[in-house]
Amino acid sequence: MNFTLETRLPLAVAVLPLDGHVLLPASATPFRVTDFRHKKLVEDLLDKPFGERWVAVPPRLPIRLADDDESEVAALGLLTVATPLAGGEFIIVIEGRSACRLESGPVGVADLSLPYRMARVRHLVDRPEPLTAARRSTTALIQSLFSLYDCFGLAASELPANDQPIDDIGLVYRIGSAVIEDPLSRARLLTERCPARRRDMVSSQIVDQLAFAQRERLLGRSPTAC
Repeated sequence: MNFTLETRLPLAVAVLPLDGHVLLPASATPFRVTDFRHKKLVEDLLDKPFGERWVAVPPRLPIRLADDDESEVAALGLLTVATPLAGGEFIIVIEGRSACRLESGPVGVADLSLPYRMARVRHLVDRPEPLTAARRSTTALIQSLFSLYDCFGLAASELPANDQPIDDIGLVYRIGSAVIEDPLSRARLLTERCPARRRDMVSSQIVDQLAFAQRERLLGRSPTAC
């Protein structure tokens, strides 16, 4: 994997671990906030303008790019909904926007007084891919997804949606969040920056699910070729 293309921005954000949830770029994740530290985090974010309510969500298991690298990989998301509940709790929705590195070490004097963690962010950027090849491969992936939906009787609306522009990167992540249940597999998808390998990971999940359905005679008819 090529991690050499990075945009270095002096951006520090709050870190919010979502227990039992995995945030993928280009997907929206609802979560109930009960921990007093994270309630304070949400309150502080709500004091900021909407477009500045950034939060970093690491996978359930820490992922590092190399043994000697002190930074960890996370998803950078935007807090879009925060509904207060009794007892100071919140129901929030975080929309994943990109993958990033969280660098270790303090981000400033002010962060020492906060009950939650702050971290510096370095954005990861995809390697370029010819647009025609990306569209062709992504179209094949979409067809495979709808073949899976057709076999299991799911509706197209099952695909997690958001209001971001539909592009190659975002759509593949959204398909991945619809068909990948294992948190470790989702974490690997999150850190895979090569578009072709990312599509292969999602396609293999679709193929495995179709094969399982055929073996167990769960299909009412032969599936459309993927």
